[in-house]
Amino acid sequence: KEQEVEAVEEVVPVEEQLPARKSAVDVLLYKRSHSEAKIFSAILRKIGYSVEIADELADFEHKLDDNSYTYALLDRDLPKLDASDIPRKLKEHGIASLLFVTDIQTVRPMDKANFSHVVLNVADLQLLRYNMVKLAPARD
Repeated sequence: KEQEVEAVEEVVPVEEQLPARKSAVDVLLYKRSHSEAKIFSAILRKIGYSVEIADELADFEHKLDDNSYTYALLDRDLPKLDASDIPRKLKEHGIASLLFVTDIQTVRPMDKANFSHVVLNVADLQLLRYNMVKLAPARD
């Protein structure tokens, strides 16, 4: 009997082909107000999430490139947000996102396409736990 020998190519997982990301933190957070950022961070930590705070929107965008996150929570910061690649990077990295807006009138059609959820800033503290569960109901 003749035996057929198949050449087996080594398959490299996609994760090994991509550059290594430096850290795995649950949440990347950007709030325009530093005091709000500290409050949100404390609440998120209290309900079991690790959090990294970005001081500026540019810092937020840079951290998306360098680290690994499950969630991204950010304030609308115009016109900086419109000029950034943040929505594209969130999608590329598969990061669930929550955009905080100050008024329902400021929600744009593209927001719903660019971010997982858009919520009003006035209710954001009260509904933070609910919105986190809505972003990704199955947590390890």
